[in-house]
Amino acid sequence: MIALALMFAGASACLGDLEPGNPSTPDASVADAPDKPDPGTPKTPRELFDTTVKQAVKDKCGVCHETLIKPFLPKELDKYYDELVKRDDIIKKFDATTAPLVKYVHTGTGPKPTWEDKNHEKAIIAWMEAEAKAAAGK
Repeated sequence: MIALALMFAGASACLGDLEPGNPSTPDASVADAPDKPDPGTPKTPRELFDTTVKQAVKDKCGVCHETLIKPFLPKELDKYYDELVKRDDIIKKFDATTAPLVKYVHTGTGPKPTWEDKNHEKAIIAWMEAEAKAAAGK
């Protein structure tokens, strides 16, 4: 009899957040879990750029490339995306293995900056890969 009582006590501990008297009420966290994307996850390459890349490019590249050296970036941060996606000399058809945006290949005698923060580099590569997939229709 004691063993039967312990078995029921243990089983009730495994039932989670069921309402008393209603064994079909699921725990909300379990019910919401299956295959629902995180609402904060970027869904398009543009959203990925805006949330993970734009400010890093502004901070690292905008200093020179908005006004001083070969200016091609607009002063308005919200216009960076449109400018970069049309600049194959910077993005190399979104090939992160050769793109100067990732590799920072500068010619001449000017500084050769690098992405000290490898998370920024990873974010740029992820964005470029998303753009390449979108362009290929994948």
